[in-house]
Amino acid sequence: MPIDKIYSGMKGIGKTVFSGIDIEEFDVDVIEIISGTGINNSYLLVKLSGDKIDENGGISAGMSGSPVYIDGKLVGAISHAWEMSEHNLCLVTPIDRMIKLLDYT
Repeated sequence: MPIDKIYSGMKGIGKTVFSGIDIEEFDVDVIEIISGTGINNSYLLVKLSGDKIDENGGISAGMSGSPVYIDGKLVGAISHAWEMSEHNLCLVTPIDRMIKLLDYT
């Protein structure tokens, strides 16, 4: 799903491995689209929730790259913790931005 189809208030799921080999889901709420230009392109500011997120005290090291889906469509992957905030806020790099890297030479 391209970033121009995503807006505040949308809900989705993320997937990651918290321990072992089992893929587990967590809830994702879109808070805001953080816009930028050049190398600092747009990101999605999201809030993570769910039992495992609560147990781990929020986003954990190693969650970078965890895919995020809205309405069953891949919107991007977790890429950054949102520093100096609640531990369940993070940034998602949009998938349309990642796909453009395939053409990078």
